[in-house]
Amino acid sequence: MTVGIDSVSLDPALQASAVFAEFQQRAQGLPADDDYPWQQALRHSLNDERLADADARELFEYRIATLLADGWQPGHEALLVAAMSVFGWREHRQRLQLLGDAGALLDVACGERAAYDQQPARERERQRQLIARLRDGTPPATGQLAYAAPLLEQLLARYPTWLGMVTSVPHILQWRAQYARVPAWRKLPARIGKTGLLIGGVLIALTIVVGLLPGGGDTRRAPPLTAANLTERGTDALDQRKLPEAIHYYTQAIRLAPKDATLYSMRAIAHAWSGDFDPAQHDLDRSAELDGANALLFRARGILAYERKQYSDAADAYTRSLQLEPDHLFTLLQRAHTWLALHDYPQALADADQMLKLNPTYGTAPYWVRLRVARAQNNHADAMRQIQAMLTALPENSYAYHTAARAYMLWQQPADALAVLNRGIERKPDADLYFLRAQLRPQAQLAQKRDDLARALSLAPTSFQLARTAAELEINSRNFSKAVPILTQVLQRGGVNDSQRATLLGLRGIAYTGAGNGKQAHSDYQAARALVDNAIGLNNLCWLLATHNTSLDEALALCDASLYRLPDYAAALDSRGMVLLRLGRYQDAIAAYDAALARRPDFAGSLYGRGLARRKLGQHSAADADLKAARALDEDVDEDFRTMGLVPAQA
Repeated sequence: MTVGIDSVSLDPALQASAVFAEFQQRAQGLPADDDYPWQQALRHSLNDERLADADARELFEYRIATLLADGWQPGHEALLVAAMSVFGWREHRQRLQLLGDAGALLDVACGERAAYDQQPARERERQRQLIARLRDGTPPATGQLAYAAPLLEQLLARYPTWLGMVTSVPHILQWRAQYARVPAWRKLPARIGKTGLLIGGVLIALTIVVGLLPGGGDTRRAPPLTAANLTERGTDALDQRKLPEAIHYYTQAIRLAPKDATLYSMRAIAHAWSGDFDPAQHDLDRSAELDGANALLFRARGILAYERKQYSDAADAYTRSLQLEPDHLFTLLQRAHTWLALHDYPQALADADQMLKLNPTYGTAPYWVRLRVARAQNNHADAMRQIQAMLTALPENSYAYHTAARAYMLWQQPADALAVLNRGIERKPDADLYFLRAQLRPQAQLAQKRDDLARALSLAPTSFQLARTAAELEINSRNFSKAVPILTQVLQRGGVNDSQRATLLGLRGIAYTGAGNGKQAHSDYQAARALVDNAIGLNNLCWLLATHNTSLDEALALCDASLYRLPDYAAALDSRGMVLLRLGRYQDAIAAYDAALARRPDFAGSLYGRGLARRKLGQHSAADADLKAARALDEDVDEDFRTMGLVPAQA
């Protein structure tokens, strides 16, 4: 299997935050003069099952990038080198483009570090000693300062961004302020560096350094950001659920405006949605100290209580927020969801009705509340009325048709779901509508499915999910030659992360194998493996091949490589069991499933797979017990295995 059953039930941001917090604990006490222990700590985190989800891995990488971009702390000089190696930032600078402003700063820093490394060893050593000295808060002697100041200015001129990540910017400012007070006769004369820049330019260098400080900006490209600018960026990131990015911007804004209560409340929301409840509570306490009677504070308290599943407290907080700021649409929606969690359907409907009264075109959210109530109360007639009301009110909103189709499927009405998608596509063509229609079409409509996916890809040409679905449609139909160009186009366009790219390469390898091109298949498998050389990534590739029942020797090697890195990894043990089952090595498969179940006894897939292997060996009583236990845990387990071509042998 690809990920553990408990991993997929949690939000990627929560997973990333938990692993990041543990990384920070593990990093305490690591040596600052050796990057290898830091590499080990990063790889340990990346091998954590909680980062199996690609989004969680990206969020973890973003947290590391933001930590470094926020400025030097003890040990960061080693962490930066380790992160460049582990995440491949030196070799794949384009990865940094996916990490927002933190990535942009790191991209500059990587370039500056490369230039630093190209210097003669003697000059580099002089600079290294000064950089190390600047980490020490002890004020320099006047003689040392007079000697070092020109070299410091040279460093600032050549490597300003990198310097701010590997040594103390406050200490640099202190040295420069102290140097400004040194009598002129004690100072060395200013000189022209090799780049032609006047190294003694105090004002220029100071501007560059200030641009490195948290809350500042690269003054060579743009003026320093204000608290308002940073708050706007944070709110944009929060709206898109880019939670680490939002926290980063709000933190920078707080440094510039530490008495602004709203900033603490907004950061608390980002922390709460990330699953970081203690920092969220701390921010709320600080916000209350600054301004204890504002609507945003209580709104944020409601969000934190909801995330903690303290629904009564959440409802009370939202109600207080609405008393202070009546008819706030977002707060009404959040309270409606809280009433749903409390099974208080009249209150949920009242909030949804109020939202529509205030803004009839607010979006699909109020209607979805009504539809959830109708489903909970088994009121089919009302659900159908709500669907029509939503489509009448929002005829140009493509997501309304998407929501309507989902609602019809809740009531097992696939024909109506397809019909409403047809209406939506005719009215407002959208990649999501084509994608959902392709998914809902029966298997017999292969040509129509193919056409829907092609149209969706034309509207969203870099979509990983669309490319994967379209390619697997062809692979499962044994149209291998048609799958290859679909995957190649998306791989050439870029826009996917390493984990997604590895999956697409793996699928293309499967397509090449099916088409009889073993050489190209092996090349793609190797390229995919190089992108995800960790326990989780290797297991996911193993599972991909196992579920497609192809290149099984390659799959077994991938599973073994995953288990070499993380011997107790239950997901990889389960995947290995599947490969061995496919290979007909039934006793070995049972042993692999035994090991997986010893670590995760309630996983239906491992029980079912072991049951299939036991049936093949004639162990019918034990097989029946496994299959029964699997079905008790997951009523869909038979169908899941049937779609992979695996059904129990007749007893």
